[in-house]
Amino acid sequence: EVRANQVVRAGDLIARLDPTFTGADLASLENQFATLRAEVDRLEAEASVQTYGATGTPQAALQAAIFGQRQAERAFRLENYGQRMSSLDEIRQRADAELRQLRDRQAISGQIEMMRRELERVQVGSRLQSLLAADARLEIQGSMATAEGQSRGAQRDQRAVAAEREAYITNYQAQVSQDLADRRRALSEVRENLAKAQLRSSLVEMRAPVDSVVLEIGKSSIGAVLAPGELLVSLVPLNAELVIDGAVSTQDLGFVAAGDRVAIKFDSFPYARFGLGHGTVLTIGGDAVRTDPETRQPLRTPFFRTRISIDSLALRNLSAEFRLIPGMPVTSDIVVGNRTMLSYAAEWILPRIQEGMREP
Repeated sequence: EVRANQVVRAGDLIARLDPTFTGADLASLENQFATLRAEVDRLEAEASVQTYGATGTPQAALQAAIFGQRQAERAFRLENYGQRMSSLDEIRQRADAELRQLRDRQAISGQIEMMRRELERVQVGSRLQSLLAADARLEIQGSMATAEGQSRGAQRDQRAVAAEREAYITNYQAQVSQDLADRRRALSEVRENLAKAQLRSSLVEMRAPVDSVVLEIGKSSIGAVLAPGELLVSLVPLNAELVIDGAVSTQDLGFVAAGDRVAIKFDSFPYARFGLGHGTVLTIGGDAVRTDPETRQPLRTPFFRTRISIDSLALRNLSAEFRLIPGMPVTSDIVVGNRTMLSYAAEWILPRIQEGMREP
């Protein structure tokens, strides 16, 4: 989206990456997040026995339908338990009422039997009448035993149904709590993955962080896959402090030190006409560079990297829009001190006198 030497402002689009994979992942995770969020809300409503309110999303509408079905099923089960309890209570009440009647009849039957026996004793009544009275009493006692059994059975069944109802409610709440814990865990994982996907999606469009100038554009074509470490676009902030990345030969290293003054000559602007810049040596590399950084071929003359600050510019005859551009070639003259003409000549002559004429 940009070209070399173009000035871009903060937020301007620099390059756009292929959004296919990141977009698909983001859409899938967003759907999973919305589904799990709605499911967690529904389970929280069930756990707290509250009404679930849909938020208008398709996922929430689906969970609202599930909530309604589950509540209807739960209400049906509880109603069924309630009806069974009511039916058993009616059986118990009828058995208790019948038992009370039979007890009254038993008392009357006992009196009748006693009277029949008394009549039989005085030979007014027959033996048959006494036996019939005893049989009626025994029949009433059998009916009483049956009624008592029905009452106890109804009470026992009531307790069983009540226990079954409580077990259903407990299991229902336990299952809801377990599902809620599982969905919360899944929601947390999806939330983290969604944050990563959103970050990757935001990186699809590369924008300038600050006002900058495009220094260099990589050699990749549209649709190409970049290798790790491969250059895409190189930006230099407009307000960045520029420094000179220089090279000092091994022969001159002994004369150069950090803090030396430097006269800067711009190759594009002859200094005799346009003037000079002034700077200071900041750092000197600790090891010599022996291979070309680009071709990786051995150098005939090793050098030491040196960083030089640009302290001031004494340029003239330039347009008002002129500004320094990263990558401009310069020649730096490092001021290392003064010496006389005699010392200069002696430096050239003495090695030849001391080292000459030594060959066998």
